[in-house]
Amino acid sequence: IEVFALADEGLVVPQRKQMSGKLKETKKKNTILTKIVIGISVLIIAIAAYFLYTKYFKQQNNQLEKSIAILPFKNVSTNKEENEPFCIGVALELQKKLELFSGLIPIASQSVEKYRDTKLSIPDIASELGGIKYIVQGNVLRDKNKVEVFVSLTDATTDKEIWSDDFPGEVKDIFSLQENIAQQIASALQLKITPDEQSRINRLATQNPAAIDAYNDALTAYVKLVSAVHPLYWDSITSSPQLYSDYLHTLSLCDNAIHSDPLMAEAYVLKGQTYIYRTDKGANDSQTQPTLDSIKSLANKALKIDEFSSDAYFLLSQTTFNSDSAISYLEKSLAINSNNFDANRELGNHYSWYDPEKSIPLCKKAIRLNPLSVFTSSVYTTLGFAYNTCGDFQNAELYCKKAVELSDTNTIFRTNALRWLTIIYLQWGKADSVIKYASQYVNRELNAYYEIAQAYCNDKNDCSRAAGMYDTLWHRYPNHRNFNRWAVALVNSGKIAEAKEKIALAVKEYRNNNDTLSYDYAGLCALKGDKETALKILKQWRWDWGSPYLIQHDKLFDNIRNDKEFKDIVQKALDEKTEERNRIKQLEEKGEL
Repeated sequence: IEVFALADEGLVVPQRKQMSGKLKETKKKNTILTKIVIGISVLIIAIAAYFLYTKYFKQQNNQLEKSIAILPFKNVSTNKEENEPFCIGVALELQKKLELFSGLIPIASQSVEKYRDTKLSIPDIASELGGIKYIVQGNVLRDKNKVEVFVSLTDATTDKEIWSDDFPGEVKDIFSLQENIAQQIASALQLKITPDEQSRINRLATQNPAAIDAYNDALTAYVKLVSAVHPLYWDSITSSPQLYSDYLHTLSLCDNAIHSDPLMAEAYVLKGQTYIYRTDKGANDSQTQPTLDSIKSLANKALKIDEFSSDAYFLLSQTTFNSDSAISYLEKSLAINSNNFDANRELGNHYSWYDPEKSIPLCKKAIRLNPLSVFTSSVYTTLGFAYNTCGDFQNAELYCKKAVELSDTNTIFRTNALRWLTIIYLQWGKADSVIKYASQYVNRELNAYYEIAQAYCNDKNDCSRAAGMYDTLWHRYPNHRNFNRWAVALVNSGKIAEAKEKIALAVKEYRNNNDTLSYDYAGLCALKGDKETALKILKQWRWDWGSPYLIQHDKLFDNIRNDKEFKDIVQKALDEKTEERNRIKQLEEKGEL
């Protein structure tokens, strides 16, 4: 800089002339080098862009092409109030028809209901639903036994209508009209329909006008009941007189539909689905078992009429406590309807305990199908637990926190999300996080004391405090299981006599429940000093949930922690989880999960 400044003043012109040749040569070399660097950079960027497009954007676009949502149809009948259930039923049953197309991703009606009277634009709705591609809108006009349905299909990315049509007919032919509408939508989207899909879509539920009206009345009442039940937590439907009245009314309407047409499989399924809300929410209901038997009977009646009822198989999965049987029913349900949200959600939940490679895609499919409903947070919770099972605590934490966020206004799902987030921290060994999140639901879920006590005992080494919390828990919840947890806290508090009493109760409990091959029973044996039995059980244990991580700081196993065989067993389990975690990561990187 100095040289050129002086040259400008005319003081060192000869030096400037002498250097200009070198500068030109250097500049030329720098220019060539710059061009090479730019060329290589452009090539790298191009390769990266192509990779991203083919791996992510192209894949996302393919998924986007298949996604569709049916907005609630508008009732334009003269007598709107009388025909509202019929109008609601038209859209809901069309939804079920579209679900049978494996080439579509139809957004569940629970996520779409919020747009019934919306002023949002089609692109905005599509964006809120996860960036879906197509939107179906419709009007229903009914006049006594005559009906006319107007339907349009819009490309949500351009907000341009790509197809619309009128479908006039009689009320008794409404299922035929819905079949025709579904076929027209499939044709407009150039879907390939398999012979099995065609056969299932062609099925007519009934042609009895009385059964159609009774069924739609029951369906509308059921939707209302479901919405009302969700905010409750560990409470029976019978605890609310109004809710119980609505529940009985819904069952009565289902009976009306069955009476009108005993061969309407959908009516039996709907009654079974109504019963589900008594069994799920009726923890204090002494008639739970008879209700399960009733659900099983209704599902089997539906399957005798329609052997391809996906919902009937789902109902059967809810009537058994045998995991293998439940999985078998759920797989049959999904084989018929791969877009069945409930079946994807429940099967994902079963696999989340021991097979995250199967669980994760099922959970992600369920979230795609139902991104905004009250159920969605529970799927995020399950997804987080699946990642926890393979030791991916970062994703486990991420998805469980997402579940907490989504369930902010819903007590039952928020409590559930907080509890599973707490359990993940417990297995991770993060005591402060366990205490922080468990304290948020301790007033609604007594098991919060259980998780907090474990954190104090295992990770903070404050076993006296833990023993006091277990005492509080068992006094409030006498039927609580796992006396071994209380026992280990007492042992480490020096209260040996009390500990022996709890150990005896724990042994009796596990033997009575035929649960002597479990993780906790192995821990109980280790606590008693029965090293041989503890190691024998651990060799057979398939290391479900996050057990390989919890065992590393679980005081139940302190008596054998330094044993070489114990260390080898645990290390083998950790290595298998690492391999599983790496497989999942590779599948995700390929866009296959």
